[in-house]
Amino acid sequence: MAAFEPLVEAMKKTGTAELIDALMHIMFGDTWIAQETPEAKHWRAHMRALTNSIGNSAHQVIHRPADSTRARWSFNSSATISGCGSAFRLCP
Repeated sequence: MAAFEPLVEAMKKTGTAELIDALMHIMFGDTWIAQETPEAKHWRAHMRALTNSIGNSAHQVIHRPADSTRARWSFNSSATISGCGSAFRLCP
């Protein structure tokens, strides 16, 4: 996760506006972004408006202990993300 440290430090200083292209790529990927859906536009605007306080949250994400990231996820045949039988639910 050290590769994300410069991005996190920049977010702590300036917020996300200047970093929005990199953040959109990390979070959503080029294919989804290229579709220019209303959802993509919504998330771009939302993420672009985040202040520098988001840097503290991002710092915690990249520095959390490795064992806290364990989760069991499965993909069912209808291509929805599910875990423990419910969509978007983490398993204990």
